[in-house]
Parts: sequence; structure tokens; C-alpha cells
Amino acid sequence: MLPIARVHNDLLCPACGKEQETFLYFLGKCCATMMTCCRIMGAYTLQLEELGKVTLSDLLQFVKA
Repeated sequence: MLPIARVHNDLLCPACGKEQETFLYFLGKCCATMMTCCRIMGAYTLQLEELGKVTLSDLLQFVKA
């Protein structure tokens, strides 16, 4: 039986390694993605309420960056 490959060895954010990786953290609070977030979405950090207003186009642009 082959072992199951894991993408990450832990639950820390792959961009900064400081906090647990969650969608909200990576998009809205990660220090390593702040500049990209600001350039695309107009703010360095995003609150949960603001994430609901992010367009699909902006989200895809963020992921590509």
C-alpha cells in the first residue's frame, strides 16, 4: 500500500509559516500576502465581512499572483 502524500507537513500557512492556514488567514491577514491583497483588493487586510464582497475575478487574480 502506498503512503498518502501530504501537501503540507503541518497546518501552518505556507506563505509565512506563522499562523494556522485558513482561507480567512491567507486572504485577509497573512503578512506574506498583504502587498498582493492591497494591489488587487484595495486593502492590506480583509475582515470576514469584506471577503464576502470580493469578486471572483479579484479572487482568481489573487490566486494567480
